[in-house]
Amino acid sequence: MDNKSRVFVAGHLGLVGSAIVRNLKEKGFKEENIICRPSGSLDLRNQYLTGEFFRQEHIDYCYETSSCTEFH
Repeated sequence: MDNKSRVFVAGHLGLVGSAIVRNLKEKGFKEENIICRPSGSLDLRNQYLTGEFFRQEHIDYCYETSSCTEFH
C-alpha cells in the first residue's frame, strides 16, 4: 500500500482505529486519502450501501475496527 492509496478506517475514534489513523499520517498519508465516517452515517451491515460508498469514495483499502453497539 502506498501513501496515495485511499484508506477507509471504520471505528476511527476508538483505540485501534485512532492508532491506525495516526500511523497512516506518520507514514505520509494525506488527510484526503484517509477516509473516516462518524458512526451512524454508514451502516456497514448493509452490503449495497457499503458497496456504493466504496465505489463513490474510490476506497483501495479498509480497516474495520468498529464495533456494533446496537443489538436488535
